[in-house]
Amino acid sequence: MANIDLRKGAANGYPASGSKGLYALEALLDFEKDPRVATNVLELLDIPKGSMILGTKVEVIRAEGGTATAHLGLHDAAMSAVDADGFLASTDLNAAAGTVAVSKDGGAAYADTDVGVTAAHILTMTLGHDMDYGQYRIRAFVLG
Repeated sequence: MANIDLRKGAANGYPASGSKGLYALEALLDFEKDPRVATNVLELLDIPKGSMILGTKVEVIRAEGGTATAHLGLHDAAMSAVDADGFLASTDLNAAAGTVAVSKDGGAAYADTDVGVTAAHILTMTLGHDMDYGQYRIRAFVLG
């Protein structure tokens, strides 16, 4: 029985695919420097065509100091909501510093696992309250 190596790559004589593999995109929000009001939709990260978001996280660096929530989801290039709270819904942005809200796969609300494959999308945060103090790190884990 022969072993036949069909893995892609220069060592095997096959060209590597155009995939970027697994990578993270990150946005840092500082509302003390750049205050925003409730219902603002913040365009955070471009999700390229041909990729999938495997998970997201929102890390509280500095809590807002009052009631503060937000949705994390997707919009298309025209900023029409694809799934505005598909990753995290009503995430507490006034949680203690160091708190991390994680979405492994978007959960039940994120049923379209191919979003991003056929067209580019934008990871967005829709604010539920006025924001003027909190600081947050948002990451998307992407398979490209």
